[in-house]
Amino acid sequence: MLLEKLSSDVTSAKLDSLHTLAACAEVYGAENLKSFLDLLLSAISREVYNSSHQDIENAALTGLTAVVATLSHAVTETGSVFSLHHFLDSVLKGCRHHLCEPELKLMWPSAKLLQAAARASDPACVHVLNTVVPLMVEQFQVHPLPQHRQTMLEVTTAFIHVAHTFTSGADAPNPIIPHSDNLLTVFYSVLEATDAGLRSSGVGGMAAMMGVGDVVQGKHLDLCAKHLGRLVLHDADSTVQCRSTEALAAMATAHPDVIQAEVLSKLLEVLENNGSNAMDTNQSEQVSAKHVTNQYVLNTLAAISTHPTIVRCTVPKLLNHLQALIDSSADEANQEAIATLHCIHGIVEKTVIDDSNVQYFVDTIVQNLMCMALAAAVNTSDRHLVHDTSLLEVVANALRAVTQRLPNSAENSIVGTTVQAFLDGNMAALGLNTSANFKPFDVSSPWQQTQTVLLLSAIVCSVAQNVDIPSKSELAKKLLMLSCASDHEPTSLAATKCLSGIVNKWELGQQLEMFLQETRGQLEEMLRKTVDEKGRYRAVTVLVWLTKALVIRGHPSGSQFTKMLMALFEDEAIGRRAAEGFHVILSDSSDALCKESHANIRLMYKQRFFMENLPALVDGFNQADDGRKQSFLCAVSHLLTFIPRQVLLGALPPLVPLLVQSLLGEDPSLQVSTLEMFSSLVQEAPQVISQNIDALIPQLLELSKNGPSMNVRMAALKSLGSMTSLPHAVVYPYRNRVVRELAVAVGDKKRMVRKEAVAARGEWFLLGSPGGK
Repeated sequence: MLLEKLSSDVTSAKLDSLHTLAACAEVYGAENLKSFLDLLLSAISREVYNSSHQDIENAALTGLTAVVATLSHAVTETGSVFSLHHFLDSVLKGCRHHLCEPELKLMWPSAKLLQAAARASDPACVHVLNTVVPLMVEQFQVHPLPQHRQTMLEVTTAFIHVAHTFTSGADAPNPIIPHSDNLLTVFYSVLEATDAGLRSSGVGGMAAMMGVGDVVQGKHLDLCAKHLGRLVLHDADSTVQCRSTEALAAMATAHPDVIQAEVLSKLLEVLENNGSNAMDTNQSEQVSAKHVTNQYVLNTLAAISTHPTIVRCTVPKLLNHLQALIDSSADEANQEAIATLHCIHGIVEKTVIDDSNVQYFVDTIVQNLMCMALAAAVNTSDRHLVHDTSLLEVVANALRAVTQRLPNSAENSIVGTTVQAFLDGNMAALGLNTSANFKPFDVSSPWQQTQTVLLLSAIVCSVAQNVDIPSKSELAKKLLMLSCASDHEPTSLAATKCLSGIVNKWELGQQLEMFLQETRGQLEEMLRKTVDEKGRYRAVTVLVWLTKALVIRGHPSGSQFTKMLMALFEDEAIGRRAAEGFHVILSDSSDALCKESHANIRLMYKQRFFMENLPALVDGFNQADDGRKQSFLCAVSHLLTFIPRQVLLGALPPLVPLLVQSLLGEDPSLQVSTLEMFSSLVQEAPQVISQNIDALIPQLLELSKNGPSMNVRMAALKSLGSMTSLPHAVVYPYRNRVVRELAVAVGDKKRMVRKEAVAARGEWFLLGSPGGK
């Protein structure tokens, strides 16, 4: 019956048959399958060779693996290998000649069939690979054309990956081992080829070999490392360099001593030489070339620094290189300094999970980067690389990555010294000996000093909830003043986020309540009396982030701050900015107020926020003047974006008219998000959409023809196309009108819009026709 269904032309029947075979093969057992093996192999091979449907091909290969696994189980139980080997020989016989013809399209399907068979069990893997691998090595020598050789190498590498699943033991060596010397010789031979694709395939083969247990050992390990290191530094093709870097990263985890001996010193030497030479040259082309080389070196250093021994060699050199770049103050050094910091940050993120690295990072990275940044901040007379806000943000990311993993004892220490330095200007607490004045909370201080609040935020907002932040109340007041008064936007935002992080973890009590009450009063006064528009914008930003800090922890004051925010929606100048704050409140942050930074986050706070505030938003929209409605629509749109579908569907009926109104606005991003929501709701809530079809269809047609942007017109057309799945009686009355008016969209000036229009018009044209919807 399964074979009969497999001969059908219906895709679903083929899939059902193959899935059933995969599920039932083991239950049927080898004896019951034996008389059908040739027929099954023929049917499965046909689907793999001829199928234009990827799902059918995958299902056929899975079915073949299941059959071979069943035959392998019989070998284990009875000791007889006849059926297994006979079947595998049949597979090999049907595929072998195709493996010798890389110029023909049947090579890869044949390889996939054999790999599916080999993947079923260890005996099958041995039988297939012992035949195929020598054949592939032989055929590589026979075919001289680069494209044919590359195909041979990629197929061979795929068979090596199959060997990764082999359960090697003392009495059962991996089937790749007998052929390892020949395979590695083949891969080495193409690393000098002029064809980049061939070199890339050679690197991929070496990497696959190193992933097979202990196949690559001794001199071959050293040789692989040397080849890969050379390609990273000198190959002109970016793909080859990237694959070489990935291979070195895998080797570094298993063989750090080899990487340290053969690769690390050469990478660091190139970095140091290019760093010093680049600062002395005036030739921009040379500088650019060295920057590109250093970028590959930095990428490779970040990739291979996985083992503590390598980390301890790499990090000091990177810090020295960074300091040299900073001291040079050369224009071209900025991007490389940022790249070096990204490398350091990448190493920290990847290896800080190892507890043995955490204290090392505190003593080296945190100490050095903090001192480097603060020393530059107090030296405002000269132009300095670390004055670049984008560079300082990467420094903050590195500090944050370390702090998030600190044990409590270390957290208390680092928070104490950092707060002391920022509040009192006592930089000696951080090990920096200078007599310069450091007043980062003083609004009159240079922006180079105030923006270092980024570093304070990275540390204070990343510690655990039970870590005591000294002088918390004083610190919060200074941050509030800086965030509201600083004209330097990065400073203001960093101070705001730092303040929100402190409030989020502040223990319940009178101190917190007093601060929140005073803060609410100050913000209300600023929003009411401040004439300066930028000052009001800053106040809104502070209000949004404090609301988020309180809402996600479930603090009672969260609702008061939310009402205060919503009261601003009708303010012509700042209403839209206040409404956009709902996106900040509900979206996941990557720096402050996130799970990784140990924020105080209550379960299901988004659903609770939705249920508490939706009625007020709907009432506000209904009562607002036409010019003020957009702020409420914007807030509702953000609410709907971040809540689970089941919550949305329960509150949907009163929302649809409001969403239809949002399509009348002039905000393309709001229109697109609303249109995408309608497309999904057609499937999830067809009854509700059907009830509003009279208002929806005309508006969708209008946007499909005259939408303000290509994305709006495309989204409107997709929504129109999805409407045809609604009940026939609901949509058929609109058929002629939609087909007629979509003729305009079919002539749109943008090709992608025309494509969507043709698809949507076709869906509507088929309504009511035989075989149509």
